[in-house]
Amino acid sequence: MGRARSRRTAGRGGGQAGQGGRVPFTLLVAKAATPYEGIVDAARKKKCHVILIASDGRRGFSRLMMGSVTQKVLSHATVPVLGYR
Repeated sequence: MGRARSRRTAGRGGGQAGQGGRVPFTLLVAKAATPYEGIVDAARKKKCHVILIASDGRRGFSRLMMGSVTQKVLSHATVPVLGYR
């Protein structure tokens, strides 16, 4: 497979906001000791204004045992974090 383009557009056409409902973004692949460190470091280096992150919605014992990357990003990020599931 070829290299991924670094500049992409997400969203569905037909929206009224912005550029037809599309949101430009830059794809970044980072390597770090832990996922949350990679996310927080990349946001800092790229001078991001916000971090958007998905959560799988684990609760209770499962979350306690597995940890939560989203929770760790929320705890360590210096910019606002929008988590969704």
